[in-house]
Amino acid sequence: MLENLVSPSDLSQVRTQPNESEIRRGVAPRILMDQVMVTMPYLFDLPSEATNLLYLKTLKEARQSIDNAFESEIELDHTKYFELCVSAHFATCGTPVPTDVDNQIRFRLWHPDLETNEVLRMVELVRKSRHWDTSLVSTRQIVDPDNSQTLSGHNGEWFTIASAAYGALRRRSPADAQALLKEIRFELGRQEKIYLSFKRKKDGVSLLKASALIAHNVGDLIRVTEMWKMDDTDPLVPLANGAMLEARALYKHMMAPECHRYFALRAAKSLRQSPDFLIPIGPFLDDWGRKLVEDSRLDCSDIGDITANLVSGHSKLKNSIGYGRALCGIETHFPGGPSQLYKELPSRVATALKSGELRKIIDMEKPRFEAQWSARALKFVGTLRL
Repeated sequence: MLENLVSPSDLSQVRTQPNESEIRRGVAPRILMDQVMVTMPYLFDLPSEATNLLYLKTLKEARQSIDNAFESEIELDHTKYFELCVSAHFATCGTPVPTDVDNQIRFRLWHPDLETNEVLRMVELVRKSRHWDTSLVSTRQIVDPDNSQTLSGHNGEWFTIASAAYGALRRRSPADAQALLKEIRFELGRQEKIYLSFKRKKDGVSLLKASALIAHNVGDLIRVTEMWKMDDTDPLVPLANGAMLEARALYKHMMAPECHRYFALRAAKSLRQSPDFLIPIGPFLDDWGRKLVEDSRLDCSDIGDITANLVSGHSKLKNSIGYGRALCGIETHFPGGPSQLYKELPSRVATALKSGELRKIIDMEKPRFEAQWSARALKFVGTLRL
């Protein structure tokens, strides 16, 4: 379908390409790349040669063009600017400081006055982005060991731009819209199978992680259908089925307090040194805390700063225990134990670690903690009748 970019039936709907002033760009390329480099300065060290790493190649080329242009702004046509925004979003949305282009790629850049050819070029990028490998820029994913299928928060980011593309195509090119709808349905079904695989294996921890990812992904899909004012008569709206509804119910029951934006860790700039420090799916952060302590790139002062931010974050969040689990990993593996760690902390932070509810969370050993959460998850889904 896409090879015939404009059919005769489309011609009556094609309008003159709008002026730049008619399609407002939320952020200039130079500023956008500065934002990317602030949150992930290690970008240029990541490989980008593979086809499924196109988003990294796009960002590297943009940075090079900006460097060569000195103070002037680089010129990008509409689709290239859309590609830059999507690439920046996919690269940074797994960090505590993502770029703020959500509304651009989900709605504003799909301007109704764009030529159909331009829209279809954007759609082609959307289709390719479903296959991008984002494991280099996010740890919020889980792999089904039976078939190596990956469930990721980036699947939800793809839903947002795919549903926007569908919204833009519905009247321009219904056949292409239906083809994209089929891809969205396939992706929903793929995620459902991963969830059900963990359920069959009675792997409660993996089931919880999958529920958090699916709740995020379906939630993103729903938000964009609302943004495009799609109602219940649209075939995209009622796609979530029994397993998806179960996953979202499990998420609400146990995981919702753990899937926040990790704002408290924005101040811990040492975490921006490497993708190895990206935060995984909470509350299962014990191993992440251990990894930080054992990494030679972080010194005792860095760990102290991260610990202080974790304690501060825990105090601001209600019913969340993820930061406490990260602190458990840090305390357990810090050289010399907690007493040595406390020497790196302000007295008020050390005091907060020694007693109260946070202390109870830290004192629970990882195997016991995960066994309890696994059992709770499996018991809950066993009672659901959706």
